[in-house]
Amino acid sequence: FSDDRNRIARVSREGQVEDIAGGGTSDGLDGPAREARLFAPRGIALDYDRQRLFVVEQDAKRVRVINLDDYTISTLALGAGLELDSPGNLAVDPLGAIYIIDEGADRILRHEPASGATTTWINADTMPCMAGEAIKLTDLNSTSGILWDPSGAEALVSGSFCGESVGSSDGVSAIATYDHELGARHIAGRSAGEPTDGTMATNASLDAGQMVFDGWSIFVAETSSNRIRKISGDGRITTVAGTGLAGNLGDHADAVAGQLNQPWALAFDPMNNLIFTDSENHALRIVWRP
Repeated sequence: FSDDRNRIARVSREGQVEDIAGGGTSDGLDGPAREARLFAPRGIALDYDRQRLFVVEQDAKRVRVINLDDYTISTLALGAGLELDSPGNLAVDPLGAIYIIDEGADRILRHEPASGATTTWINADTMPCMAGEAIKLTDLNSTSGILWDPSGAEALVSGSFCGESVGSSDGVSAIATYDHELGARHIAGRSAGEPTDGTMATNASLDAGQMVFDGWSIFVAETSSNRIRKISGDGRITTVAGTGLAGNLGDHADAVAGQLNQPWALAFDPMNNLIFTDSENHALRIVWRP
């Protein structure tokens, strides 16, 4: 995980925390990861062979690569003349391509490691939707996420969308799949949507942030709403953790009765327990599998 100490750390099965990158004075040079100086590390992503960890350095406007065999660090070369504005998150697809959310430029870039080519995958369109327009990405922000489905066929993007399917001409927090040929397809979130559990996700209000799959269910961090929601395979949405009130009460009790304070990143451990960063509580928390 990344933290506000400008470091990347890991937690062992025994609960020991170990820094693997950051905390040093070496600025931007290749070499030992623990000697490197990091500037506001944010999103991280493992490649599919689990040999490299990609890290967004938001303030340095770059992506760093940590080799997990020898714990050395390098800077990802995106191509001559290409600069990031304010990168926030990233993901790796099943074929190894890297997708970078450059929230400051309202775009998602695709980097192909084999060729070294970086192209614009999605450009958000900040203009309001026209009458009859189905759905369109209008804005990317600090909680926007990108996630590939288990088959690797589609990518899910969370951000601000407009269109008839989300009930907004200007933009509302939502999740959609994206395909260059088919365009965007609405998955969850709607203006003035239902706040209650059990409703269809396409009709639900949603503060869509980072996402993770468990089978065909999607777990979503509602960072500003202090909850974690689950979108089941049948399309219905329920609350997994959090009451919506910011706080840190509720450990060792029912997760939906506990308080969270801006949950951000999500992951499942090998036992299928849900682990998440509770960012303003400066904690890693876990929802145990029943």
